[in-house]
Amino acid sequence: MRTFAAILILGLIVQVDHNPSFDGKTLDNSVVSSKALHGHITALYFWQTDSPTSHDQITQLNKLNSQYRKRGVELIGVGMDSDIKKFRDFVNKNKIVWPQIHGPSQKSPLSPALFKKAGN
Repeated sequence: MRTFAAILILGLIVQVDHNPSFDGKTLDNSVVSSKALHGHITALYFWQTDSPTSHDQITQLNKLNSQYRKRGVELIGVGMDSDIKKFRDFVNKNKIVWPQIHGPSQKSPLSPALFKKAGN
């Protein structure tokens, strides 16, 4: 059931062959880690500011976050832009309040490669 909830939120089917561990510093300097999120429904959303698809989905994800956060669903954005200023400006302009990690600037960069689409 937890996997199904994450699939609905992300809008794509994701298969995880292992329990990937991750940690990252958010734009507000708090730390998000898989260990701290253990037992929570968690969805990682990898995105870029120059993707039109991301722009459309961010609006929907802001609404979903408001609706499901109080039910225990953790939504975490992982921005893949190389320019952290551009990323931060986009987050602020679009009033994204769920945790955002700048993937490329992490010690061990978070990457969609941790996951693969089902059937691949």
